[in-house]
Amino acid sequence: MLRPLALVLIVFLAAACCSEELKAMFSNLECGGTYDKYKMFAAVGLCEECYNLWKEDTIRDLCSSKCFSTSYFSGCIDSLQLKEHERVLKNIARDLNGQK
Repeated sequence: MLRPLALVLIVFLAAACCSEELKAMFSNLECGGTYDKYKMFAAVGLCEECYNLWKEDTIRDLCSSKCFSTSYFSGCIDSLQLKEHERVLKNIARDLNGQK
């Protein structure tokens, strides 16, 4: 499990180099909120880590479906034992999705 500081550093560096891919994903997922590459990378990264944990091909798609607003996204937070970051991660998903 990554420590929070390491996770923040990874998010910052990866978001800087993958901006165009993240923007395309934001559009493809039909997210209704405001695009933010750091928030998008955090949400996509969570789904990727969930896939790495379960090794199920569909988990990435289920986690990110409906712009990270399904129960699979919440389930991944639980599976990855990120309960202490749950509020922040769910707020990120809400911001990307355009929910208040």
